[in-house]
Amino acid sequence: MTLTDQVQRFFEEDEWEYTETDAAMHITFGGRNGIWECLAVIRENAGQFLFLSLAPLTVPSERYALVAEYLMRANFGLFIGNFELDFDSGTMQYRTSIDVEGQEEALSSLVIKHLVYQNVLTMDKYLPGLAAVLDGSSSPAAAVRLIESADPDPL
Repeated sequence: MTLTDQVQRFFEEDEWEYTETDAAMHITFGGRNGIWECLAVIRENAGQFLFLSLAPLTVPSERYALVAEYLMRANFGLFIGNFELDFDSGTMQYRTSIDVEGQEEALSSLVIKHLVYQNVLTMDKYLPGLAAVLDGSSSPAAAVRLIESADPDPL
């Protein structure tokens, strides 16, 4: 079974709706704090699976430094995945990925589930802080402290 087959099977069994293009599976996810687009990318030849949550907010260039600080402060305490900011477009995303090259059977439904849910739950958790930094109502440090004190358990 290919990696693509395994990922498709997970989404179908877990009842996630998706559309496919040549590059990725496209999913809309709604959490407590927003609705955003996700991409599931499979690199069959490399044995890699990548899941991205694309933040539903665009960062204006004058806020790049503050948002980058917020994301780095958030990243510091995370065990799985990381936030990224594209300094050309102002888009922000959360990435989880795994490389199973040579052991593709290791990409079980349970492993996929952990990567996908870790991703969307982390994006949902940190979205309010991102919004607060963007609108100027919080500093990056205060926003991360508030989020992590409200939910101290690491994801």
